Amino acid sequence: MTANLSARLAAVNFFLGCVGVTQVTRILMHQRSQQGKSAGQIVEEDAKEAVDLGKGVTKNPVEATKNALN
Repeated sequence: MTANLSARLAAVNFFLGCVGVTQVTRILMHQRSQQGKSAGQIVEEDAKEAVDLGKGVTKNPVEATKNALN
């Protein structure tokens, strides 16, 4: 019985996490849309930022960590 309850609670937590991620995504997309950008432009900018961040981490991980903490 305890395993069944744990599985149910895990499922509920999973779906609540999915809802949370969805809501945060919607909030961020709304904020970006207020800047007058299309969804495609937003995705391109986010992808470029992620690539730049990845390059910085691979070149100098110590400095990237310090920048992330500040």
